[in-house]
Amino acid sequence: MGIWLWQAQAQDAALRAQLCALQARSASVSAQLQEATEARPRLLALLSRQKRITRERTAPGWAPVLRSVIAVAGGDIQVEDIQARGKPQEPGVGELRISGVVVGESPRGTADRFRADLEAKLGKALVANALLADFAPRDDGPNAPGKGAASRKAAFTIVVPVGLNDPAAHGH
Repeated sequence: MGIWLWQAQAQDAALRAQLCALQARSASVSAQLQEATEARPRLLALLSRQKRITRERTAPGWAPVLRSVIAVAGGDIQVEDIQARGKPQEPGVGELRISGVVVGESPRGTADRFRADLEAKLGKALVANALLADFAPRDDGPNAPGKGAASRKAAFTIVVPVGLNDPAAHGH
């Protein structure tokens, strides 16, 4: 009976050591599971963002729309920035935000003509009217060269909502 008791105690000690190791492993795995569970929403958001960016970058139609902007801009229009982006909530629809400077005798009239010419060039690609969102006269100071009516300047921003899925609708 002494040997049997000794074997049972040895087996008990081995099983207790095994239980402690499993409990430690369980605590470690539980912590990892908690971290993974907390990280999941952030990772899903990053994946969603990456898919949206890829979808926007590969959306058809930006090249013809951008060519239309360049074709319409005359010598009095200095395009400084064009931001083109898709609308994730509306697939196939994008927004073009054109900023620049207009120079001439009547900067407001020139900016409005640019907006109207852009609408005409884009035609069916427009999903709504282009909007002259910002217009601000610029004063380059009293010592600016060519000061006078012929050299008035103004900054402008035009927002153009466009459809991107129909290449035939881009004024070609």
